[in-house]
Amino acid sequence: MRFDIAFFLCCCRSFLSSRQSEDESFYDLLSVDKHATQDELKRAYKRQSLQMHPDKLAQKGKTVTADDRDRFTRMRNAYEVLSDPRRRETYDAIGERGMKWMEDPLSIDPQELAHNFATSSILDRSKIFAIFLAIYVAVFLLPILICLMADGTFGGAKWVAVLTPLWIWDVFILFYHTR
Repeated sequence: MRFDIAFFLCCCRSFLSSRQSEDESFYDLLSVDKHATQDELKRAYKRQSLQMHPDKLAQKGKTVTADDRDRFTRMRNAYEVLSDPRRRETYDAIGERGMKWMEDPLSIDPQELAHNFATSSILDRSKIFAIFLAIYVAVFLLPILICLMADGTFGGAKWVAVLTPLWIWDVFILFYHTR
């Protein structure tokens, strides 16, 4: 599993828990199995688009409604997500709402976010607090250590000891970007 999805599942799952998606899954929209291959997805998309496309519905004499257009757009979006292996892995791990939030973080309602956080378990809230604390330490620890070293507070300490947290942070960032 990718690290960004694992991080999201670790600390942000509780933010999405209150309301389950009432819409059918992307796999149901395309009428395929969860383990469908790219060829099966492509055939299913073509079959469904022939049945659901607003122009095809109009040719059959059916009045095309906004719901028909929305359903076709949703089906097309489902095909785009499932045909891209990276987006499909994200969808399988965290669902449509989580995927939408990862792609557009500002799309989630702040009141729903606060409600979900307030009703989440103490473990989930502790994980989020620990992450914020770690970010705070990572941002503010190094300048404080450098100032203390420059003032001579550490006495005979070497600069290597002061810069080690920065180097550890750089290794994490390098590892994340090289994978």
